[in-house]
Amino acid sequence: MDILILINSFEGDLPASYNDFKSLVTELFPVIHDTKHISYNLRRKVPEAKQWDYTDLKFLFEYFKNGTGRHLAMHSPPIEIKSENDNYFDKYHEAGWDSFCAGYIFIRLAFLKIHENHPKTKVFMPVELLNGVEEYKNCLNVIRGSINHINLGGEDPETTRPPWLVIETKRNQKLDFKELSAALCAYGNVEVKPVSLRRNKALIAVENYGSAKSWLRDHFPYPTDFKFKFPYCNQFYYVCLRIFFGFRENTSLCSLKEYQFDEFHRNDIYSFLPDETNFLKEICPANCKCTFAFEI
Repeated sequence: MDILILINSFEGDLPASYNDFKSLVTELFPVIHDTKHISYNLRRKVPEAKQWDYTDLKFLFEYFKNGTGRHLAMHSPPIEIKSENDNYFDKYHEAGWDSFCAGYIFIRLAFLKIHENHPKTKVFMPVELLNGVEEYKNCLNVIRGSINHINLGGEDPETTRPPWLVIETKRNQKLDFKELSAALCAYGNVEVKPVSLRRNKALIAVENYGSAKSWLRDHFPYPTDFKFKFPYCNQFYYVCLRIFFGFRENTSLCSLKEYQFDEFHRNDIYSFLPDETNFLKEICPANCKCTFAFEI
């Protein structure tokens, strides 16, 4: 979003196509390092007990400055502000302070990435820190999108995000979106968006398959009818499932209007959300954006 605002404010109108947008960004900003994207990738390499829980600027800065992260990598270089003017200290969302925090986090992440491959007493030059995170260059984090980041220098990664969830009330009753959002916040980063004028239907975007599985396991009612929706096909398809077990035949869901399953239990429902990233290829060869939809 920051890149979009910068271009639109200081360069001109945004490009009409996605590829043109990528080309323009790399022309204007040849090298970009996104600390949020780097932190997502490095987090899994840290022992679980020491992993950071959030990737927002304030949390990461405090984590690496005064928290567990300060001692993750031995001999990490000291970073201090030498100024008598403290008017901007700890003023988050102020441009100067946020810039300092972003730079601080970047140095800590870069050092964490490369320190294990060198002698503990080695002093790294700035270019060595940059080279250490070269694989993350020009990758922009995407929050709750179908992909987790944009690759400005090449093809975007395949999606690892779960299908969208759609909740629809019976008898056109209105949803309480505030209450729904509060109930879902326990399952990580979740976004709720109304998708009908009657306000009886909501689109739910969850961050990962684990969150989707947990939510379905805890909140899906006893066996009932529910739907699959394909919002990006040439036309909308609604596949009404009567809670039966096993596909009637091995055919793409996109080619069918209805699928019947043999009876199965509630705990089998979340098995529709596999852990593998080839879900769309196995279930939907057309590679459309499959969405789970059901009534409550």
